[in-house]
Parts: sequence; C-alpha cells; structure tokens
Amino acid sequence: YSLYTKTRLGYLFYKRQLKKARECYPHGHSCTQTIVFSGVKVVPIPVLSDNYSYLIIDTTSNLAVVVDPSDPLVVQVGDYCQLPL
Repeated sequence: YSLYTKTRLGYLFYKRQLKKARECYPHGHSCTQTIVFSGVKVVPIPVLSDNYSYLIIDTTSNLAVVVDPSDPLVVQVGDYCQLPL
C-alpha cells in the first residue's frame, strides 16, 4: 500500500488505471440506486472498474459531501444535483 500511495510509481499506476477505466466504462461500471432515509440521501457513483464514491446529501439543509472521490472527472456533483459541498 505504501508503494502505491507514497511513490511516483504508485501515482503513475493510479493514473494508468484511471485511463483504462474511463475507456472501458465511460458511463460507470454498473447501475446504481439512490437511497433515502431519515433525511439523508445517499447516491452511489461507480468509479474505476470496481469501486464506488458516494454523494451524501442532508435533505433538510441541502448540504452535501462526497466520500472517496478517487476519480474527480467521474465524481462531478453537478451531474447529480446542484448542491454546495
């Protein structure tokens, strides 16, 4: 893990994996379903070839946070809704 996260080689590998995933899965690797419960909406966003980021929205205040945005080009909140992060 240290090699992957703390070295230039790891960064280059990460960039290569991003490129491959974007080519193979331009619209995400699977279909997802938004979940709403107790005033919180969770929107799973498929990234890379087998991972997810999550958009979590407080429906009362309309504030949102993105969890694990490993591919920032895919995790564009504007594509899902217009909320401040």
